Formats: sequence, structure tokens, C-alpha cells
Amino acid sequence: MHPLARPLLLAVALTACNGEASLDAAPPDALTDAPMDAPSEGASDAPAEPPAVDLRFDGGFVRKAFPRADGGFVVLVEPLMDLHVDQGLPRREVRWIGPDGREDGPRRAPTAADEQLLDVAVHPSGAVSILFASNAGYRVVRIAKDGFEWSHAVVDPEVATDPPALAPGASSGPIETHSHDTGRVAVHGEDLVLAARTARHSVVVYWLRPAAARDLRIVHRALAFPAASMAPVGLTGGSFDTFGQVNAQYAVHVDVDQSGRVYVGVRYPEMSHGRYPKVVATVFGEPIVGDADGLDSYVARLAPDGARLGTSVISTDKPDEIYGLRADADGAWVLGRNEVWSSSGNGHDALVARVDERGKVTVRDFHVAEGDIAFDAAPAADGGVIVVGASGYFQNPSGASISEASSVFARWLRADGSAVDLSVPVGPRHNEGRFVRRVGDRLLVGGMLDGPGTHSADSARSLLRARGFLAHVALPKRP
Repeated sequence: MHPLARPLLLAVALTACNGEASLDAAPPDALTDAPMDAPSEGASDAPAEPPAVDLRFDGGFVRKAFPRADGGFVVLVEPLMDLHVDQGLPRREVRWIGPDGREDGPRRAPTAADEQLLDVAVHPSGAVSILFASNAGYRVVRIAKDGFEWSHAVVDPEVATDPPALAPGASSGPIETHSHDTGRVAVHGEDLVLAARTARHSVVVYWLRPAAARDLRIVHRALAFPAASMAPVGLTGGSFDTFGQVNAQYAVHVDVDQSGRVYVGVRYPEMSHGRYPKVVATVFGEPIVGDADGLDSYVARLAPDGARLGTSVISTDKPDEIYGLRADADGAWVLGRNEVWSSSGNGHDALVARVDERGKVTVRDFHVAEGDIAFDAAPAADGGVIVVGASGYFQNPSGASISEASSVFARWLRADGSAVDLSVPVGPRHNEGRFVRRVGDRLLVGGMLDGPGTHSADSARSLLRARGFLAHVALPKRP
């Protein structure tokens, strides 16, 4: 058994469900995070023109991508993990893709056997920051536009003294032990913001800034969420953790709005959800009002100087699970799903919430087809939002197994309450939309095609496969 493996607690009993990127069109436009222009009036909802970019990636699915000045991309690709071999130890890699759709640089992946690549971000200068993790903790590798690179290990003795007081014998190590997939990065100019979970299960945010002599230094440090009890969970069967459900309680989500405010999102712990709001309220003196059982997601807001601004609760009358967070000009969108009981086993609707700069929360959930989950969002100029995710799946109503069948969705939730579905790539088996960005007057969408369900590869490891996609999606015209 892998040293990070833990006893499996979630009951699951759903039966098994019966290289090189290629570019098919012109290079992409410059990518921005600005709100999309509102579609013109008086036109139909048919796409104005076919997608300009349609990339496929072998060896895994696309988690995120960033544009290069020459029209290429920096892409984070995730090979699929065997549930009972690699759980909690992602094998992601960063690929450099040229304007012609071919890799034009060496892939970046961990060079040490005990290290994992967690996340990547690209700065306005073109510098790339890559987050690595290991038993020793977190480190950031920064690659300047001229190719020069340097590494900064995050050393933080304050973890042991953060409130609440450390229990006798408890670990104050620098990284979560049940899963190493517990750190994410975002940029604000040339600064890098890192949100990471420690061995105490607390979440700490660090602002790293380039310093003299090609170095990084921590200019601010803040406790986003305090240490609290978190018991490990797992699946009692299956070969693939679809959607990353096992790691979801440990996952950390972070982004920065245009003013430099930081938003950090987490969800309730599986086995101690009722106690979690009390710990947050006690440590920070902030009232936490939400679901009576504590089955909510939470977003901490931090000022550009590291000062704490408060905690917002994403709460409905159902269990609310965060799977993504995306900042805009003056707030952040929280993406995920909430549970809806269904005897047929679909059981989930997509969850979209917005936290504004003052902490006010607006929640909206919606249904696409069968089970739904939202992973990312791009704001629209009309005050609405474009959401991408997966739909059409079934989940074991008394467990966590996900069916093989699933489709990508991209839906424009208009400010007037209406919704428009956008044309997206399709593929066999399991498909997911993982991220979305504005690219000129189009959207850039990426994710997974031809992936497995929870049990697809139980009897044949060759079925533990997927293709990543990265494609332009045309916006519909407003009727």
C-alpha cells in the first residue's frame, strides 16, 4: 500500500459501466479575463463561426491553459491516476504548445520520485510559476521569459503557532499528509499567491514576490482557515476517482481579483462537518451561518496586504461541494455541485455562486441532464456568467461511483434568468469541461474526452485513458 493510502470509508457499489497535440485551424487570439462583450442584438443563437482552435492531447486531460505571446499555450495536463496506486499524488505535467499546435519545449514534470507537480500560473511578463509538493512541503519554480529559472521552498514555522493551539502530539508539518494535492497558485501582476493546506489541515496563504538576485520572497502570510479535524475517506472499489471526490475535502481553491483581493475556497470536512463552522467562528470571531449540519462550502477573503476581510458561506438546503473558484473584476465565482436525492442515481445539480468584494453571496444552481457538476466560469458583460462542467452522468445513490457516460457542457447563464447552451466538443465515454476563458470574442474551453467512469478500468487498465481537448467555442448571438 502506498504510504499516503488510508482506510476506505465511503460505501461504493455501482457495477462497472458497460503524445502530441494537433491544431486544426488558425492560432488563437490574445487571451483575457475581462468580461465578455454582450452578443449583438437581432441575431440568432447559432454560432457566428466555427472554432478557430481545436487541439487534442494524448496522455491525459487538460486542467488549464494560458496563452503565449506568439499564439501558443502553456498547458497543464493531468494523466489519469489509478485510484488505489496514485491517490493523492497527482502526476501532472506542464506542456509548451506552439502556434502550430506542436510541442516546442521540454515538458516540465517532477524530477524526484517523491515530488508532485500541482499547479501552474503565467504572469503578465510571460514568466511561468510552477507549484511542486513533496513530503518536505511546497516549493515554487519560476521560469523567466528569458528561460532563467529559480526555486523557492516555502518554509513556515508559524504553522505550529497558528490558532487554535496545537494539540499534544499533533503534527505541525508543512503539508497535508492524506493527500498532497492541496496547493494552488494564482497571479497578481508578477506576484504569486499560493494557498496551501498543512499537516494540521489548516489553510495558509502566501504572497510571493520576485526579489533581487533572481529570488522569491514571502511578503505577506495569512491564515485562511484554521486547523480542524479531518478524517480520511475513500472508495471501497473502482479504479478511477471521477471528479476527484476522495480529495475534495482537502482541496484548496484560490484566485485574485483585479484589485488584488484574494479569495480562498474550501468545502466541509466529510466526518466533522458539523464542527467546522464552530472552529472557523471561534478562531476568527466571524459568525458562520449556513446549513444546520455544516454541509457547506466556504470562501475566505483577504486584502492585498494580507489583512483578513471575512468568511462567506456558500449554503443551500442541500450539501454544497466546491470544485472550482474563478475571480473576476471585483469578486469571485464558486463552482461545484449540490446533492439532490434521486432514486435513479443522478443526484446532483450544478452549483454556481458569486462572492462579491464585500462578501455577499448569491447562489444559483441549475440542471442540464441527469447528474451535473460545474468546474469553471467566465463572467459575461450582461452580468451573467458562462459555466462549464460535466452533465449526463449517474452516481450511485448510496455511494460515490460515477457512470462512464458523461458529456461536456458550456452554458451561458444570462443576467435576465434565461440560459443558452453552447456548442462544445464531444467524445465517447466520459467527457468533462474543466476550464473556460475569454479569447477575443470567443471562449477557450478545455477538459477531457473519452475518459473512464469509476469502474471502467477495473478489469482492463488500458481503459484508464483519456484525451485532453482545448478548443475555441463561439458565443451565440442574442435573439
